[in-house]
Amino acid sequence: MSRHLLKNLILFMVAFFALSSQSQALILLEPYLGYKMGSGENSLSSKTEYDFDTLAYGARLGVKSLGFSLGLDYSLASGEWETKSSASTSKDDRDQKSLGAFIGYELPAFFRVWGTYFFETEFEDTTGADSGDTLSGSGLGLALGYTGLPFVSLNLEYRMFTMDERETSGVKTRLNGQNEIDYNEILLSLSVPLDL
Repeated sequence: MSRHLLKNLILFMVAFFALSSQSQALILLEPYLGYKMGSGENSLSSKTEYDFDTLAYGARLGVKSLGFSLGLDYSLASGEWETKSSASTSKDDRDQKSLGAFIGYELPAFFRVWGTYFFETEFEDTTGADSGDTLSGSGLGLALGYTGLPFVSLNLEYRMFTMDERETSGVKTRLNGQNEIDYNEILLSLSVPLDL
């Protein structure tokens, strides 16, 4: 993530908190644990496809006032990925890290919605011949949460990522056009939204 973007995001959060302090702004801390499944592919004529399902966990940290919330979302996942090309099929373990900024709103009747811009997402191979290689990119997420249960929220989130950089043996390569890899995933999670 660029230093300029992070600085602007922090300034925006501070301004939001300062302006809403008179309307009882709260600090939001929301750890979550869930299960996600997804797939991805590039757009080449001999495309490579990816499938995965794994546990995911993370947390959202931000401010909340008048039903609105704003902050950062950091999530981690680790699991087995299946890679299919016209020549072969393989299974490898990968770690995923995602950092983004979210904005949300609590709807009446136990529901809330939020959107996230993931400005930094990284997949790292942890086994096989590609161990240590990474794919990096950015993405978007849209989520709906049900808060009618005591102390927890049941959440459904759809995330879309475009991976546009590959690092192999320390050498970074830009992925353009048909070489970019598009991932889509669905995350079902339980979270504990804490207003501090």
